[in-house]
Amino acid sequence: MSDEKKTLYERLGGYDAITAVANDLLPRLRADPQLGRFWAHRGEDGVKREKQLLIDFLCANAGEACGSARAIGMCSLAMPARP
Repeated sequence: MSDEKKTLYERLGGYDAITAVANDLLPRLRADPQLGRFWAHRGEDGVKREKQLLIDFLCANAGEACGSARAIGMCSLAMPARP
């Protein structure tokens, strides 16, 4: 498929690339002196859930269907309908 026919999701590298971005970004945000307070009192389960929500959000907004949100039937609740 040519680059002009690929979705943004495909051009970004798909799920694995978006996951790599989230895996790199969240630890840096947690270590940031100003932003770290938002994760200061969260358990690891909460952080993992937030990471998955971030991945789902980025995937959905790059043109791919929701990941884990679809599995639990929340895709229509999380994202507005697209034309």
